[in-house]
Amino acid sequence: MNDIDVIIITGQSGVGKTILIDMLIKQHPELKIVISATTRQIRTGEINGENRIFVTRKEFDEMVANGELACLKQDIQGNCYAIPKNLNGNIIDLDLQGIKKFKAEFPNLRILSIGLKQHGLRCFYRMLKRGDKLPNIFDRIRQDKAFKEMDEVVDSVYHPKNQTVEETADAVWRIIMNKTKTNH
Repeated sequence: MNDIDVIIITGQSGVGKTILIDMLIKQHPELKIVISATTRQIRTGEINGENRIFVTRKEFDEMVANGELACLKQDIQGNCYAIPKNLNGNIIDLDLQGIKKFKAEFPNLRILSIGLKQHGLRCFYRMLKRGDKLPNIFDRIRQDKAFKEMDEVVDSVYHPKNQTVEETADAVWRIIMNKTKTNH
């Protein structure tokens, strides 16, 4: 990990980015999530300041005005997301546009980006299971068509197929370790 400053996990909505990052952190204590700020509603089981920094739109705008945030994004539902400029960790999930912005705003960091690809129905089921509303799911599916260009943006693409979270985390960790070895 000495050759990598930040690991970015990306993939379409519902692919399992958050649960994968949680598992990687549990298995590898040297990893610490970059806690992003958002105006979206907190989901069941999330903890403010641990999973994300949940703020009002006014608070978010003040953080932007104070120069505290980078990689600003607004989703189709009007929620805002951004990363603290003081990078409070070394692993994060971003969409493809976020990766491009991140690389532009943090040009001196050594970044490894890993994309997860999963069948759309499996992602649809996961979004339903976590409580997303149908109109939002359909909006996210339309928005996720951009992930067809994933191969051009990320360093590695992984296709988890009927694997447990632990098996996927082990496979992704092997990708991280292989990339670290090849950078020596």
